[in-house]
Amino acid sequence: MAAVIIPAPVALVMADNGGLAGVITDGDLRRFLVDHDNLKGLLALDLMNTTPVTISQEAMVADAEQLMREDHLKWVIALNDDHQVAGLLEGVD
Repeated sequence: MAAVIIPAPVALVMADNGGLAGVITDGDLRRFLVDHDNLKGLLALDLMNTTPVTISQEAMVADAEQLMREDHLKWVIALNDDHQVAGLLEGVD
């Protein structure tokens, strides 16, 4: 697995086949640190959400906006037909 660093409060964890394995948000880290003193020995697998909300890269931006509004999301991941990450759409307040 590999992580993709992007200018958003989320790390995309990529599977060996290039597909999306999961995501880690700043909230995931904060929740973990409530019960733990540090991140030593922690693996991405220990924190990541393996079922993040995604949308097709072919979807209309309005659909992504509605999805983010309905699910109270700050961002949504766009996937191509091979279920690989095509982009990240971030909502605007």
